[in-house]
Amino acid sequence: MRYAGFFLICCAGGGIGACFLMKMREKRRFYEDLLRLLNECAIYMRYTRPTLDEIFGECLGYAGPALGETIRNYCAEKKFSLPQDGCYCKLGGLSRDEKREINDFFDGLGKSDAEGQLSHVTLFSERFGERLRQAAEKEKRNGTGCVKIGLLCGIFVCILLF
Repeated sequence: MRYAGFFLICCAGGGIGACFLMKMREKRRFYEDLLRLLNECAIYMRYTRPTLDEIFGECLGYAGPALGETIRNYCAEKKFSLPQDGCYCKLGGLSRDEKREINDFFDGLGKSDAEGQLSHVTLFSERFGERLRQAAEKEKRNGTGCVKIGLLCGIFVCILLF
């Protein structure tokens, strides 16, 4: 029974590390989806010039859950008001600066003519591309280490209890 408890403690440590890894992956996937959305926006704006609601309606089909929620929050804000915490994006792994940058992107949409919108999308595409590279690098550098450190912490707790 004692060894089963030690095993569970080690697994819990590994599970905590895996949660950190999943949070890093979710952030990377969010930026991948956001860049795909920006590319689609640029194509639509360049050739068909639809409304923002039409663009977002098309893009919600392939957007991940975090980006889909962000788009829905933005569309709801246009009709009502900004969510209580002042941010469209609810993804937990983003820093305050990253959330502010996402808000700036969405707030800048629909404020100018098509050429201005296209340059706005291009500017933020470059910014979010850099954020994606940073997130992918952090995941690659720290991803598997989180699980290993979690397991080692679990083993250390077992040693202390033994």
